[in-house]
Amino acid sequence: MRRVPPSAVGAAREGRIAGRVPPIDPATAPPEIREILARQTEQWGSPLTSTLTLAHCPPLVLASAGLSAALEKSGQLPAALRDLVCLRVAQLVGCPF
Repeated sequence: MRRVPPSAVGAAREGRIAGRVPPIDPATAPPEIREILARQTEQWGSPLTSTLTLAHCPPLVLASAGLSAALEKSGQLPAALRDLVCLRVAQLVGCPF
C-alpha cells in the first residue's frame, strides 16, 4: 500500500493542497445524487468532499454508494472494527473524522 508522505498530510490538514478536480457546489448537484448528499449531511454534518468531487459524473457517485452499502451490509467486518478502519484511514490521509 502506498503511504502518503507526512508532508502531504500536514499540508492537507492546513488546507494548502487542493485536488485537481474541484468538488461541485452541493446546491448544483444533479437530482439523482441529492438523496446521497442529504444522507451524508445528516450523518457527517456536510457532504463528503470525495462525493462532491465524484459528482461531476453522477454514475460514479451511485456506484460508490452501492459499493459502500454492499460492504456495510456484508457483515464481513464487525461494525466496531469498520469504524476503527475508517478512523485510521482518515488519520493517514489527514482527513478530519
